[in-house]
Amino acid sequence: MLLFGPPDVEKMKTKQNVKGLIKALNPSHDSTIRKTAIQALTRISHQLPTSVPDTPNPAVFFGDRATRL
Repeated sequence: MLLFGPPDVEKMKTKQNVKGLIKALNPSHDSTIRKTAIQALTRISHQLPTSVPDTPNPAVFFGDRATRL
């Protein structure tokens, strides 16, 4: 039972609300809502950069040894 009605997938798509779109994939929602959410997530994922520039090394140095986080 939905308390607030079906999720507004189009609104989440324009705001790029990935968490909301993932929640819309819940089996309790209508199949058309789930299909639209999948399509929106696919479009958003194609807009993301393939790599993140200038990522720091995830190692913390303690004296003469490095520990991975």
